[in-house]
Amino acid sequence: MSRELAAEWNWVNDNGQIKDMACRSLLLKLADRNVIELPALRRRSPNRYRCHSVGDMDHNRKEIDAELRSLQPLRFADISASETNKLFTFFLERYHYLGYRQSVGETLRYPICANDGRPLACFLFGSAAWKCAARDRFIAAGAMSNG
Repeated sequence: MSRELAAEWNWVNDNGQIKDMACRSLLLKLADRNVIELPALRRRSPNRYRCHSVGDMDHNRKEIDAELRSLQPLRFADISASETNKLFTFFLERYHYLGYRQSVGETLRYPICANDGRPLACFLFGSAAWKCAARDRFIAAGAMSNG
């Protein structure tokens, strides 16, 4: 259904590929809000990462009690290494208040490390959020003042 709808809307990326996953996400969100009713699923998701968990990973759990200047220069780690990517995913899964399953759409991932290599933070920049209250209010305020 999502492929057909995306094709009908000519919803394609820069490479001309149909934005099937974006359309599927839209349909699921509309169904969650009871705007539309979707037919029953015919098969399980072929996405092998959907419920995949990295599992526990050994890492330094010692509390960092230091001034930022003593940890500098900060290093943006190379995410292309398989173990760094797994550790990045593990940190988000374990320590982010929403947990983590999989990034959707285009993302930039930056693990930030101290000068001694200790991981400090995970920056993940994703596609525009489906719903951001502050952004929505800002857009609405601009529309009201212009019209």
